[in-house]
Amino acid sequence: MNANAKVIDACYRACWIVEFSIAPTHAYFLQSLLLAEDGLATIRQQGNDPSIQQLWSTLSQRDALAIWLDDLPASLGLKVVKNYIWEEPTHG
Repeated sequence: MNANAKVIDACYRACWIVEFSIAPTHAYFLQSLLLAEDGLATIRQQGNDPSIQQLWSTLSQRDALAIWLDDLPASLGLKVVKNYIWEEPTHG
């Protein structure tokens, strides 16, 4: 199982989501930086707006993800919009 598959599997029940804005021209660079962080998070675009993206990670890695985000170069122009926990709806 690859690193992103492990994050997705761990997020099956509950996931830490960081929604952020970034210039579309910097998004690919951010993705390449994230690839070096084996299994830290998976990235996805939110809706049709390429400037709004999300990082999905496990709850146990949210502190490591926050540190990683703080260490990114300011020149990327990444701005965290919100953080939240997504939980799978319970049925019953």
